[in-house]
Amino acid sequence: MEIIRLTKKNASQVVQKVCEVVSLNGIVVLPSDTVYGLAVNALSKEAVSRLIAFKDRPKGKAVSIAVPTIEILSQYAIINNKQKQFAESLLPGPFTLVLSSLHKTDVRLEAEDGTLGIRIPNNNFIQKITTKLSFPITATSANISGKGPHYAIDAFLNTLSQKKRDQLSFIVDAGTLPNNAPSTVLHMEKDTLKILRPGAFMLQKKETFQSESIEQTMNIAQKLIKKYQQNAEKKSLLFILKGDLGTGKTVFAKGVGAHIGVTETIVSPTYIVCCEYTTTHSLYKKFNHFDLYNVETMEELLALNITHVLTPNSITLVEWGERLSSSLPLLHKKYLKTILIIFTDSGKNTRQLDVYEVN
Repeated sequence: MEIIRLTKKNASQVVQKVCEVVSLNGIVVLPSDTVYGLAVNALSKEAVSRLIAFKDRPKGKAVSIAVPTIEILSQYAIINNKQKQFAESLLPGPFTLVLSSLHKTDVRLEAEDGTLGIRIPNNNFIQKITTKLSFPITATSANISGKGPHYAIDAFLNTLSQKKRDQLSFIVDAGTLPNNAPSTVLHMEKDTLKILRPGAFMLQKKETFQSESIEQTMNIAQKLIKKYQQNAEKKSLLFILKGDLGTGKTVFAKGVGAHIGVTETIVSPTYIVCCEYTTTHSLYKKFNHFDLYNVETMEELLALNITHVLTPNSITLVEWGERLSSSLPLLHKKYLKTILIIFTDSGKNTRQLDVYEVN
């Protein structure tokens, strides 16, 4: 077992070494955009057998693969145009898409229903490896089956017996990784969508505001738009509003509209779900206003195609954002700034607005 510390200077050499080891059916431990993972040749029966033996993987439990592009993905799983468009809004990123397999990888990597999990990690090191190789690699977490993921090599090795350590061929140590959750797993077979395992979005508390009037709530909206508008040409701005009736969510939306020059009257689209407004603002050209009060199922939520309006030079505001709790990972987009605002009634006609950045 060889361990190499990954640096900027040796990255190219380490990529080459990883490619050589997996080409010889070895097991490599390497960093990803989520946790440390185990990579083997996904087409090799010998390599997959070694991986399953190392992880003590139960029979029939699927193992995901990693590829560099959606075009390569389509060589290993069935993906239609609708699914492809959706995938393009998520990848590269911390998502595993579960699709009907074309059965070109080792069959033991598939689930019992014939599906295959595929990742395109948002990690430059992994991207270089998968681009260089002519075959996909496995994208499973570096752990024994049933144990938790690892963010540091020492912590991982401390869980292993010497016999298990000897089964590893090569370890790439990139230091302690950010404490991210494993990827969100999305089952996308047959045009349906189900979150099998939600990932975690990091919430960073930014500010707390107190509002005692309609005017103050509208001013808070305008202040937040000014704060984030420097990225308008590259990133869509998404406000997710949570709070009880009467806490000021629609008033906040009116403040957004007033600041960006919406000439129409802003109303809460409770019964029509979505309103789209044009603006006179120099940067934000569209304002999309959703109200999910009457949206009850995942199917109804997906039918709204919220991800498709999240384009640069636009603001999207979602009232009753708690309806997005299980599907927030679906709103991941490379060019998106997401702000969560929780509205609470703090008494005496005062509203509290807690502002979080979603990372």
